[in-house]
Amino acid sequence: MKKIVLTIMAAFVLLVPVSAKTLKATVSLSWDNLTQTEITQDIDAVRAKIFDGKDIQDKDKKEFKNEVKPYKKDRAYKENYLFAESGGGEVSDKIVVPFFYKKYIYAYGIIYKNDLKTCYYYTALGRLFTVEKFEKNYGEFPVTSYQYKTNGVLLAVVYNISDVDQYMYSKDSSFVGRWYKENYYNGNGKVVMTRTLPEK
Repeated sequence: MKKIVLTIMAAFVLLVPVSAKTLKATVSLSWDNLTQTEITQDIDAVRAKIFDGKDIQDKDKKEFKNEVKPYKKDRAYKENYLFAESGGGEVSDKIVVPFFYKKYIYAYGIIYKNDLKTCYYYTALGRLFTVEKFEKNYGEFPVTSYQYKTNGVLLAVVYNISDVDQYMYSKDSSFVGRWYKENYYNGNGKVVMTRTLPEK
């Protein structure tokens, strides 16, 4: 399950628009020069923001399946795939975000402008595999989001501090990882993955 979450998030963080704000001084920007104790304090501070006083659970399977049923297959698959292949972006009614592995699209996300609190993630063949729900409209920072399987099972909880800074936790509040700029950190502050950010 962690591999699925990391794959989704590795791609997802590239689609958040640039309008970064930091929330609180207790959350450090870079972990490169912090001690393990300081990193743990950082992780715990964000965990408290996400989980304290909240009952985070899976969605009701029947209700969630009914909610996402119209999106199970991308009806505009060819159009969206070709747009994603060319780099994606905004069109009249949606935002299309491609996720590449080397030069190949392995998935793409769609956020419809009539519902900026939901992102639908599709395979390269246009089949829905994950749905992300934001507490606020997409692009408003900071914002917590929840990634679900299509049956409503929660995969991850993400605290998006900015367009380049996201903390990920499992539903039991275990820390999964953090993207900060090009680097993906584990709980020991080690860079275990990198990404290429789009040019601004």
